[in-house]
Amino acid sequence: MVKRLALLGFAGILALGIGIGAQEPEKKYPIDPVKPPVVKVEQANPVALQEATVTIRVGNEKDGFEYGTGVVKNRDGVVFILTCAHAVSALKECKFEQDVQVLKDVSEDGRIIGLQVYDAEVIAYSEKEDLAILRVRKKNAFTKSVVFSKKSDPVPIGAELCHVGSFHGIRGSDSFSTGVVSRHGRVRGTSIFDQSTCTIFPGSSGGGVFLKSNGEYVGMVVRAGGETYNLYIPMRRIYAWADRIGAGFVFDDQIPVPEGLKFSSPAEEQPPKPDEEFDTNFPTLLKKVK
Repeated sequence: MVKRLALLGFAGILALGIGIGAQEPEKKYPIDPVKPPVVKVEQANPVALQEATVTIRVGNEKDGFEYGTGVVKNRDGVVFILTCAHAVSALKECKFEQDVQVLKDVSEDGRIIGLQVYDAEVIAYSEKEDLAILRVRKKNAFTKSVVFSKKSDPVPIGAELCHVGSFHGIRGSDSFSTGVVSRHGRVRGTSIFDQSTCTIFPGSSGGGVFLKSNGEYVGMVVRAGGETYNLYIPMRRIYAWADRIGAGFVFDDQIPVPEGLKFSSPAEEQPPKPDEEFDTNFPTLLKKVK
């Protein structure tokens, strides 16, 4: 009798175990799932940014030259240059009927071997916003373009940046430096600037500020209080100006380039009022050479 009960009990335990096992849900994934691969963000290519940056020159041998920087946007062979207004302001006296010169060093095997020089007309100018757009007269003069950020929000404080500028004019063209966003919202009158620690020098005016993470253009250097204490015009301000004057085609490939481009300088945009303290602390970065 005892043996019979023991056998029955053992069979019950087996049955219970089998029952529990039968009720356990089937695993739909491995116990040790494979971790997804780490996706690395593409870093900015310094050479590509240099290839899409040019030197701006206004003036003549007698009176001297003023130098600034600009960035290239090629739209189906038509080459536009985005730069700052004060880099070409010397042409106001002739009502911008004279051309700007756009310069580009030619390098090969790690050595500068020549210089490209093209004429360009000013097609948009705003002294108030300190922004200007040029059109190079030769088609496909430059084939490399910058990539404008589609975002208008301020770049986060501490985000890593890089800058390409014509340090001290053509002699320092395509100089590359790095830094971070150090402040938002510096104000001169009604104009807003963001601040960076990228190294800059006279001649950097109009040069791009790019995200180091992906190389996107996020602003334009125009003023400085020191080599690593400078102000740039952010995209939210650049886009607002472009929308007002109908220049969105420079930044958006989906907008057709209009035929018969005409000079744009809205009459309602008056020159900014003087701000002696601000201008003393943050002078413009224009290099003049005689």
